[in-house]
Amino acid sequence: MPIFFKIGNVSTAHVIGTKKKMHHVHEFGHWIMKQYELSPVFLDEDRKDYVLCAMKREYIDECSFDDPQPQPADEDV
Repeated sequence: MPIFFKIGNVSTAHVIGTKKKMHHVHEFGHWIMKQYELSPVFLDEDRKDYVLCAMKREYIDECSFDDPQPQPADEDV
């Protein structure tokens, strides 16, 4: 997803970087990570391979994983 920067009242916005959102789900919750990367135009040669990440852990209640057991179908005898 591009990140735009608008200067003043100018109708055009410039792309200054990108943002990616990723998540990892496990038994007790999940992690959300947002990765921000500046456009190579703004960076010198030594800093083009860096990104900034923000991570957040979200807990899930144990009861939310309790799936109801499937009931056997009623058979006419």
